[in-house]
Amino acid sequence: MDSINEGEFVYVPCNCAPEFNSCHEALVRAEVLNIEGETIKVNIGEGTESQAIDISKVHKNPSILILCLGDIVSESQNLDPLAKSILHYCRLFHRDGGQVKYYKTRSIDDLKDIWNEYGKTSSIIIFISHGCTEGFTFGLKHVCISAKELKSVFTLDEEQNKLFISLSCQTGCGDFGSEISNTKFCKEFIGPDSNIHSALASQFCQTFLVNYLMDGSNIIESFKKAKKAIPGTMSFNLFLDGEKYVEKIAPIYTPSFERHHCTECGCLGEFDVNGSDYGTVIKCSSCQKYYCHGCIDGIPACKACMVC
Repeated sequence: MDSINEGEFVYVPCNCAPEFNSCHEALVRAEVLNIEGETIKVNIGEGTESQAIDISKVHKNPSILILCLGDIVSESQNLDPLAKSILHYCRLFHRDGGQVKYYKTRSIDDLKDIWNEYGKTSSIIIFISHGCTEGFTFGLKHVCISAKELKSVFTLDEEQNKLFISLSCQTGCGDFGSEISNTKFCKEFIGPDSNIHSALASQFCQTFLVNYLMDGSNIIESFKKAKKAIPGTMSFNLFLDGEKYVEKIAPIYTPSFERHHCTECGCLGEFDVNGSDYGTVIKCSSCQKYYCHGCIDGIPACKACMVC
């Protein structure tokens, strides 16, 4: 997020300050009065300061642009219900209707006009359409608009770090997401890695947004929480600056025990061949004999070897 200065207006989640709990909108626009380290205090009315709010939870520009590429045939049963579910949910975030915009088109030229008018000022772009591994499809013939073509449509005078969320089938399983997330207009791209049902796409998008906009979770954390929220095998991928995000999972440690007597006191214990810290006896690093923890007293070598 860009730096925040005193006197600027930001959007504060209503659950971050008791004074905002009764607000109709989920994101409350307020003036920053004081900044202390990683917290801020905002104007809750007549110059009164709020309680300290974690700066990671506030947003400078959480405006949303929803773009629907229609195909005529499936719009009433598929694309329109999905688009409306996302639109009405997003409207719960903002009092100002101008912060959430929705447009449907079946034309590349119209898409370019919409982008030139509203895309440059929006920070979150949500795509709703049919799709394939090569890009978004639209119209009766399901014409595909590729990443290369989108680059010519979504032009910017300067680089902006926009978040693209695609609810279009397969747009997150090939090189499309990688190419889009490595452009002047997009640095993060999220898309399905296979065909995705509209009900699951809607649930994923809403779960992502509520964590990202109201919980202070960053894009990766919000993405992981949204993935876990949808049941079944359908899923999404995240691309950051041209690279697919792969979650690193720590290997599960499995001990493997052998029974050995302590050379000094004779007690029977268990030695973990995969990691000595987990057993009741350990092996001397010098003579390779086994000793219980009481006899070797935390030293990697036995007393006899230490004397030598």
